[in-house]
Amino acid sequence: MVEPGATRAVPVGRLRDQGEVTRAVLESHDLGEVARPGPRFLEGAPPPTLERILFHLLQEYARHMGHLDLVAEAWVAGVSPREPNPQPRA
Repeated sequence: MVEPGATRAVPVGRLRDQGEVTRAVLESHDLGEVARPGPRFLEGAPPPTLERILFHLLQEYARHMGHLDLVAEAWVAGVSPREPNPQPRA
């Protein structure tokens, strides 16, 4: 979550910091390495490989970018999701 009044530098910095953590993991592990079992994985299913986890991360980024695209299109059209019957700007 981004605090009210935060500049663009705050989320961008957090994204870059997390990217450095990801880079460190990738540089120190093989893509075929299997994750340790944990509560985030389906019970009874074998833990995924690092490659599978990264593919899932890519899919999540794509989904969120799709959501952002919808918001941007609504903004350009002047439609607000907070209005009960949104109408485009004239």
